[in-house]
Order: sequence, then structure tokens, then C-alpha cells
Amino acid sequence: MKNKGRFLAGMIIGLVLGGALIWFNSNTVSHQNKRLKVQLKNLHKQIALQDAVIDSMRLQHLDGLLHKVIEQIETELKESSQGVISDESVSKISTLCYAFQPYTLREGDSVSAVRLSPERGVLLLFLAGLKLNPVSFQKITSQISFSGADLRDANLSNAWLNGIDLRDANLSNANLQGAQLKDAQLKGANFWGAHLEKAVLTRADLTRADMRWSNANEADFSRSNLTEADLSAAQLRKVNMHSAILRWVDFSGAFLNEATLDSTDMFRALLKKTHLERADLHDANLTLANLTDANLAETNLTATNLSEVIISGADWIAQVKKWKVIDASAIDSRYSVVTANTTGEPFFQLKRK
Repeated sequence: MKNKGRFLAGMIIGLVLGGALIWFNSNTVSHQNKRLKVQLKNLHKQIALQDAVIDSMRLQHLDGLLHKVIEQIETELKESSQGVISDESVSKISTLCYAFQPYTLREGDSVSAVRLSPERGVLLLFLAGLKLNPVSFQKITSQISFSGADLRDANLSNAWLNGIDLRDANLSNANLQGAQLKDAQLKGANFWGAHLEKAVLTRADLTRADMRWSNANEADFSRSNLTEADLSAAQLRKVNMHSAILRWVDFSGAFLNEATLDSTDMFRALLKKTHLERADLHDANLTLANLTDANLAETNLTATNLSEVIISGADWIAQVKKWKVIDASAIDSRYSVVTANTTGEPFFQLKRK
């Protein structure tokens, strides 16, 4: 019996020691993994900082070339009364702009997650400030890319920028009031808080642009492409978006009072709490759009496609009549309100009768 008791005691002690050893090893491995992750994070940060330093050193040499090109352009403009610059100067600008590739910017001890080119921003501001002949400027914008330009807080009011390539540029808080941006390439550009009052962006590509909190009252976006753009909380009163592509656009909380939105494609657009008072949406496609809590007082919805639009409540169609929506009676005859539940939570939706 004594031998059996000793054997059992030995087994228990062995199990306890084995468990303690496993716990210690797992704790040690977990601690080592955490240390390794921290070391890798620090290593990536150091590499990014080194890359930023190398880019900075490379650009110091290009700055000298930039000053020479600027001097040449200024000399040519003094000699030309019509604001024309030579093809040689345009070619040099093109070469410089290509060399000024976007890079990660150092801000103190941190590195920006977005790659930008402050040099392209400086060059564009310089060119925009000159009294260039529109033909000369057209040569520049048709041949040169300013994509990734850092133009935060820049003043480009009334600038002639038709056809310019500003993809992924940062124009947050920039002043673009009255600017001409017809046919501009603005895909992925950041216009957060920018001023675009009365700017002309006809046929511009603004796919996935960030326009949150921007002010674009009375701007012209007709026939432009704003697919997946974010215009939440934007000021868009009396804006012209005739025939624009507005698929998946976020207009949450935006002010579209008296906006021209006829013939637009607003498939799955988010219009929660959007101000659409007296806006014109006739012939627009709002299939699967979200109009929850949107203000539609006196809005023109003549021949608007409202199939499967998400709405605020079961009495929405009755409310439309109270809001004096144009074509309210036709909406009543074409659609009924149903309860749907495709997201786990019930919601109200319009269905064709």
C-alpha cells in the first residue's frame, strides 16, 4: 500500500511539475512573440525613416534644378507679352515632375502612411500663379502628372486646371473657389474641408475622392464620376450634378438643398439625414439607395427610380405627400412599403406594386 501511495504521489508531483513547465514554456514563447512583434514594428519604422532621409537627400539635388527651370520660365515670360513658354521649358517641367515622385513624409519622429510629393505641389502652385497662356498651360496639364502632390491649405482659387492629373493628391483645406477643373483626373484625391464654391469639375473623375466637410456650393459636377466618393457633411447647395455617376456615394448629412441631380445614377447611394429640400432628382436612378431621415421637402422626384430604396418608416409615402414632393401621387401609385430583414435588423423598403 505504501509503495502504491508513493507511486500515486510521484505521479501527481510529476503532473504538477510537467504542467508548470508547459505553462512556463508557453508564457515564455508568448512573451518572446510579443517582443519579436515590437522589434519588427520598430525595424519597419526605422526602415521607413531611412527611406524618408534618402528621399530627402535625393530631392536636395533636384531642388537646384527646379530653381533653374523657374528662372528660365520667368525669363521667357518677361520676353513674351502673350504668356507663352517654350516647348523646351515644358519638357524640363515634365522631367522634373517625373523625378519628384511621391514619398513617405517625416513629421517629427513619425512617418506619414500616405506617399506625397510636396515638390509637385510647389511646382504646380508656381505655375498656377503665372499669367500663362491657356494653350501653354494645356500643354503642361496634358503631358505632366501632378499625382500625389501635397497641396494642403494651398490657394488655387480661380486657377485654370482643366485636364490636370491630381490623382491621390492631398488638397485638404485648399482654396479652389472658382477653379476650372474640367476633365481633371482626381481619383482618390483628398478634398477634406476644401473650398470648391463655384468650381467647375465637369466630366472630372472623382472616384473614391474624400470630400468630407468640403464646401462646394454652386459647383458644377455635371457628367462627372464620383463613384464611391465620400461627401458626408459636405456643403453642396445649388450644386449641378446633372447626369453624374454617383454610385455608392456617401452623402450622409450633406446639404444638397436646391441641387440639380437629374438623370444621375445614385445606385446604393447613402443619403441618411441628407438635406434635399427643393432638389431636382427627376429621371435619377436611386435603386437600393438609403433615404433614412432625409429631408425631401418640395423635392422633385418625377420619374425617379425608387426601387428597393430604404426609407424611414411605414408611413413614408404618406409623409411624401405632406412634404409636397413633386410627383408624390405617382410614387403612391407605383410603390408600396414593405418590411425587409437582410442585415439582421428589420428596415422599411419601397417595392414596386
